[in-house]
Amino acid sequence: MSVSKALVPVTQKEVEFYEDTIVAISLADGVVHIPIRPICDNLGLTLAEQRERINRDPVLSERVRYVGFKLTQHAREMLCLPLKFIPGWLFGVNANRVKPELHDRIIRYQRECYDVLAEASVDGWFAADPTFSELLVRPSEKEAVGAMMPKK
Repeated sequence: MSVSKALVPVTQKEVEFYEDTIVAISLADGVVHIPIRPICDNLGLTLAEQRERINRDPVLSERVRYVGFKLTQHAREMLCLPLKFIPGWLFGVNANRVKPELHDRIIRYQRECYDVLAEASVDGWFAADPTFSELLVRPSEKEAVGAMMPKK
């Protein structure tokens, strides 16, 4: 699929999740999607293997999309899953089958990424009214999100 035929996001946000950057994009239909490649890169996973695993999964394969957007200076097309399906994909990653130095990182994603990303959608990170920074520094959640800070 070429970038011209890929879905185009309406909004794109970047969030620091500990030392990693997580990208979230909202499409015209309001569904928030997460690109798989950056998470694979962050976790030392092979994109091709994860794409195959997603395509074998009867639920994930129905929801996977290619979205054209700007991640760096160049427009790219990336394999994305809707936000609510990221936990299903992440929990399919076997932390015991990766390099030992990546084990704890994968466990951390599996433990915390779901809550952080799900709250992004529920709390209105893509709404026009509150600023992105305001949503991230609510006192009641400051400790819960750990080192998560907006990407400048």
